[in-house]
Formats: sequence, structure tokens, C-alpha cells
Amino acid sequence: MEALECTICNRSNLFQITQTQQDIFLNAIPLFHLNCPPQLNCPHRILRRNTPNLHELQTAVLQVLSMLCLCYNRYGSVLILEHHFISHNAPHIITLANITSLPKILFQNQIQLIQNPSPKVVAGAVTLLASLCYSNLSYVKLVVNTPGLIRALFKLVK
Repeated sequence: MEALECTICNRSNLFQITQTQQDIFLNAIPLFHLNCPPQLNCPHRILRRNTPNLHELQTAVLQVLSMLCLCYNRYGSVLILEHHFISHNAPHIITLANITSLPKILFQNQIQLIQNPSPKVVAGAVTLLASLCYSNLSYVKLVVNTPGLIRALFKLVK
């Protein structure tokens, strides 16, 4: 991860995108579609069994994309417009916010009953969402217009 950070966000060449950085982005995008919510009927969906290793990979992918979007605004538009980042991650953010607001006993029962999103993956999604909104204020409107997302974000930061 540290090696990727050095490669991705070299402040001396902030507006020059190297071929390596472009390759990292293009290779990370398909991994963004690991276990897309089924209700989206995403044509890029990659379905895999949820494991701690998969959650670690998803978290790393979101961190890499977050750094790229923060440093290079044009990557954000690809994520938002072509890959529908908000609609892919809003259900995970909302689900985690609802689960964490339940009493402890109920929370433990819920873990067994539903397939809940990994808190680390959701944290990565929230970080990427913040990077996208920071780099382009027009994305804030998309966040505000996504039902339940603002309420979930407030619950998670309490």
C-alpha cells in the first residue's frame, strides 16, 4: 500500500499522470465491482464469497481509488459517471449505519442473520466518497439526492 501511495500521489508531478498510475487505475476499476449489490444488476459484477481476505482487497482497492481521485480529478468522473460509485456503495453505507445503531445484543444476532458489509470496506467507501466530493462539488448533489445516504453518513460519524 505504501508503495502505491508513492507511485500514485507524487506531489511534484501532481498534474502529470504517468502510464503506471493510469495502469493502476484501470486495473483497480474491475476490482471495485467485487460483490456489487444484486439489486443493481451490474454488468461488471464479480461475485465472490465474502472472506476477510476479500474485505482486505476491497479496502485496498477503495484506498487506491481514493488517492487517485484526490490527486487527479478526472478519475472521479470515471467512477461516478461510468461506474456509478454512489449507487454501488450507498447500500453498504446505509446497512452498516443501521446495524451499528442497533443495541449490542441485537447487533450480535444480526451478524448471524444477514450478510453485513465489512466496516473497513465501508470506511474505504466513505473515504473515497469524501475524496470525490472534495475534488468536485457537483458530486455533493448526487450524495444529497441518494435516499438515506446523508442520514447514514451522519449516523456513522456520531
